[in-house]
Amino acid sequence: MEERVREAQKLESLGTLAAGIAHDFNNLLTAVTVNISLLRDTPPNMPQASVLLKAVEEATGRATALTKQLLTFAKGGAPVRAVASIRELILDSATFVARGSRARCEFALAESLAPVNADVGQLSQVISNLVINAIQAMPQGGTIRIGAKNVDLAGELAPALPAGRYVRITVADEGTGIAPENLPRIFDPFFTTKPTGSGLGLSTSYSIVARHGGLLSVESAQGVGTTFTVHLPASEGEVARPEKPRPVSGAGRILAMDDDDMIREVLPRALAHLGYACDACANGEETVARYRQALAAGPAYDAVILDLTIPGRQGGAEVLRQLRALDPHVVAIVASGYADDDVLAQPEKHGFRGRLHKPFNMLSLSVELSRLLRARPHAAAPRQGGGHLASD
Repeated sequence: MEERVREAQKLESLGTLAAGIAHDFNNLLTAVTVNISLLRDTPPNMPQASVLLKAVEEATGRATALTKQLLTFAKGGAPVRAVASIRELILDSATFVARGSRARCEFALAESLAPVNADVGQLSQVISNLVINAIQAMPQGGTIRIGAKNVDLAGELAPALPAGRYVRITVADEGTGIAPENLPRIFDPFFTTKPTGSGLGLSTSYSIVARHGGLLSVESAQGVGTTFTVHLPASEGEVARPEKPRPVSGAGRILAMDDDDMIREVLPRALAHLGYACDACANGEETVARYRQALAAGPAYDAVILDLTIPGRQGGAEVLRQLRALDPHVVAIVASGYADDDVLAQPEKHGFRGRLHKPFNMLSLSVELSRLLRARPHAAAPRQGGGHLASD
């Protein structure tokens, strides 16, 4: 009977989740479709066209963020890490979320905070969720105190965390606090005491921190407030300061595999706009056949873009193994909308040279192709049968 009750609760939670997600996506899709309808009747050279396009981009950006949060919760989301400044991440995320609310943020961040090896997007989501939770705990306004410092743990949080150097982040509110009976369930999926909450924020944050080798914990006293504490392993690496990317044109022949009709239509158009020629395939068999034919008769493909998951058929990883048997120097990019596969987190480990996170745009597409193909000798002749492309 207890097992049946648990299953019933899961189904109820899934129903609540589905309704909430449908509501949010319907709002976003309404913004997209209405603005596109207006664009059809607006001359391209009118200032209003730019305003409408910006509105479409904003709506799709919000849909992308919602999808990433759902994938992180549902599938876990293997972090795509880089050494990053946690100080800047905290300041940017908290300030953005608190803007327009009745709460204000007070920061006490150590100047010499160690960097962390992290997925910046996922950790930004953690900070945002904790700040949103604090704002909701203080509907009449108040102060959110956010602190961060370096700490050396000697095993006091074992077995959850081994001894070592960590960055400790605290987010404290002045709300009514969490009832003692609710405190053990605060990180449970779908659990919420708020009438408008989905119960995803804290459970997603807990999952993200755990996958970064850290720990998210909570302390609360009714009538006093709540403090969430994040411990993240410190990194010895140096923070990279990449330049802001710009769209890059190129040249070459690209082979793309994707089971979605719309992507097979739009990708050749996008690549043609960037200066590339592109052939698109729906499955692995066709992809391998076209690549083999191009190697034999020429001109060979300079790169391939492979969808990681094709339901019921060979996915990108399987197809790449066959392509490498034909051409050990194949330049392959993995593309996926899922976040739980190690292939996307560590593409080089699986034979790919690069990755594209769906939904990607013209900027990310052009930058990734340029990065992979820029080492091609300018004076080299086009690849013919059996030839290969110089790579980084």
